[in-house]
Amino acid sequence: MSAPDASRGGAWPVVAVAVAAAAIVVAEGVFAGAPVGHGTVDAIGTWWFQWWVADAVTTDASLLSTDRLFFPFGKDVLAHTGANLLDALLVAPLRAALGPVVAWNTLVAAIVATNALAAGLVARRGGAWMGAVGAALGAFHPVVLHELGQGRPTQAILAPLIGALVLGDAGLRRGGAGRLVAAGALLGLQGWFYWFSGLFGALAIGVLGTIALVHAARTGGAPRAVLGRLLVLLGVAAALAAPVAGPLALAATRGEAPGLLDVARWWTDGVVVTREGDPVRLTVLGGLGEAGLLGRAGFAPDGPVLGLVVLGLALAAPARWRLVAVLALVVALGPTVAGVPNPVYISLAMICPPLARLWWPVRALALLVPVAVVGLSALGRRPWAASPRRAGFFATILVAGLALDAVGRGLLPLGTWRPEVPDGVAVLTEAPVGAAVVLPWGYDQVPLLYQAETGTPLLNGMYERTAAFVPAALRALQRDNTFLAALILGPIDPRADAPYTDTDQAAFVALGYRWVVLRRAALGAADGPRARGAVRRLRQMLGSPRVDDAEVVVWDLTAPRAGE
Repeated sequence: MSAPDASRGGAWPVVAVAVAAAAIVVAEGVFAGAPVGHGTVDAIGTWWFQWWVADAVTTDASLLSTDRLFFPFGKDVLAHTGANLLDALLVAPLRAALGPVVAWNTLVAAIVATNALAAGLVARRGGAWMGAVGAALGAFHPVVLHELGQGRPTQAILAPLIGALVLGDAGLRRGGAGRLVAAGALLGLQGWFYWFSGLFGALAIGVLGTIALVHAARTGGAPRAVLGRLLVLLGVAAALAAPVAGPLALAATRGEAPGLLDVARWWTDGVVVTREGDPVRLTVLGGLGEAGLLGRAGFAPDGPVLGLVVLGLALAAPARWRLVAVLALVVALGPTVAGVPNPVYISLAMICPPLARLWWPVRALALLVPVAVVGLSALGRRPWAASPRRAGFFATILVAGLALDAVGRGLLPLGTWRPEVPDGVAVLTEAPVGAAVVLPWGYDQVPLLYQAETGTPLLNGMYERTAAFVPAALRALQRDNTFLAALILGPIDPRADAPYTDTDQAAFVALGYRWVVLRRAALGAADGPRARGAVRRLRQMLGSPRVDDAEVVVWDLTAPRAGE
């Protein structure tokens, strides 16, 4: 009985699954006229990034920093996010032509389709049925659906990673300049989309390269040739990623990048804090919160179906790929396991300084996607799969299990969310332009939606309660300017005695500030005691507001107060 022909049936099943999967994922958003996913903090951040990139491109502003947030001191986008803006750049023309909702949903559909195509074309080496299953796995893998559902499309882009590892493995073992250059280019591209995905891919290439070296040495091959291939692949990737990876790696090595974790403490007390002193809750496999959700998407006791499928496919892959799966699991476990230091993870973090910014070790599970599709390809070449009936039955069961598992745990459908802002915020567009501070300070990232709607510079920003990501000059202003300190304290403790000087108020306005916005909903009930107390306190400070409705209260700092 011969193994299945990899070209049998053509690529149409893969394409069909990819198109169908993309349509399924965005269908609800298309009919509702809303972006798919959930309105999480990260979804709001992504919405802001898509607006900001489009605005920066049209105004010739820098894509490495901005003074729209933490105004006037600004935010270092490169140091904070790694300048993972490529997806926002790609949809900017569509955003301008058809609007932000269509651009968002199109990006999600494109991610699902390209992941499915990449996975399906690899698995198709085991036959058309396996190609279709691979496409479904690439589209509906829980890691992908979770990231998309949480509003993180950048982290769900895996097509370049799949291509880089599969082509890289073939190039390392059999040579071929074209394979090596293509693998390196795809790995660099993956880093541009999301820098940690590129780093995970580089670690996986390191595993595959090491095994190829050992194999060549044991079988009388040419280890030096394998080493040369590995250097070519990684050299191409490094050259492509260098404009961003170089400065980031250098800053991390010097300890200058914000949010670096204090890795040395993990050997002893396991305390996770940044070097600035901010406590951090890492998202790891089998942990709590978000990590627990990812755990339920395949590995926790309440999600055994897909967990067994993914692990089974990893076991079906060749041994070198199984080691890549082990690497993914070890990294995903984080720096400690049940209070015991994870020596592999901690050693990697000490050797590779950028890993000291990895707050989400669980995302290393993305490596299980290429491992799984390679396992599918290997299964398709087994003698039992030569029967189309058997292969079709297996494929049907597997795809049905994937779908039921995703629906049963709320990963499908993605649902929709509404990036809407209160009508009263429209006053911020009134000339002359002035910056705004949105209160309560540090509550969430909803103020980013206000900026995406009005373009108004904000005192607010991302992670605005941390020492790591808030500019030192802004922290000093919060400490030394009595007026700003009183503004921030007002909604938190309206009864507190927070004296301030007219000089400090004038100094704050002189920075370019005009507006103070109070969000009633962030203080509980809009007419509840907390909201009423905050409004009363701010009225004492600022006088009568320009807008006072059920959602927001807005004061104009440049308007004369009664009696003045």
